[in-house]
Amino acid sequence: MREGQLWPALQNYWHPVALSKDVAEKPLAVRLLDERLALFRLKTGLVCFRDLCIHRGTSLSLGRIEGDRVVCAYHGWNYSSSGVCVRIPALPPERPIPEKARVEAFRCQERYGLVWVCLGEPRAPIPEFPEYADPAFDAYFIGPTTWNCSAARAMENFVDQAHFAWVHDGILGDRNHPEFVPVDVERHGEELRWDMEEPANPMHPVKHRRVYRMYRPFTIHQRKEREDGEVEATFYANALFRPEKAPAFFW
Repeated sequence: MREGQLWPALQNYWHPVALSKDVAEKPLAVRLLDERLALFRLKTGLVCFRDLCIHRGTSLSLGRIEGDRVVCAYHGWNYSSSGVCVRIPALPPERPIPEKARVEAFRCQERYGLVWVCLGEPRAPIPEFPEYADPAFDAYFIGPTTWNCSAARAMENFVDQAHFAWVHDGILGDRNHPEFVPVDVERHGEELRWDMEEPANPMHPVKHRRVYRMYRPFTIHQRKEREDGEVEATFYANALFRPEKAPAFFW
């Protein structure tokens, strides 16, 4: 099975598509599951439309924002935050706007400095990252980075112990001791959970415990807990923009 065959099912999950700070005065064009989308920050909040004006097919991301409306760059059609066309400049005032004059709008939320979009009916909430708002933690952002692989393969790599000794020899693993630590995986709805005791290695010279939470479709939350009480949390969120590449966001 190719990953593209899973796209209909993946439409019913939340996916990160952009950094919140990148959605400002101008529209932002993004792509998710091969759908062209446009993000707008209106007075009423953040909205996500299909990046296509229904009039003549112009990309709405080429347009502009005027207060609580999105204005198409080609003929000036005005869309409200719900995607309904509320003004057609070329239409005489006495003529009503056709009811079908609306662009498809999608669910979007901001969380952890990211914009998340769901193209269908959400089967699960946006993954939890409690440390992000915890003042006991300092937050560092890395990315986005683009991997030449599927999002599922990137997820597999993140939790694959067996490759450490070969790809990260002398850093995370030792080729003289390539054995992996057995784990018991539990499923909780749309989430997988497991933990493991990891011996010291060159990157982490103190023995620690790793606690994993893998959320559908492509997000991992990991904690490294040391005996002295020090904790490091990683939030790894993959976004499937194109079939061969998976941008990833790290904290």
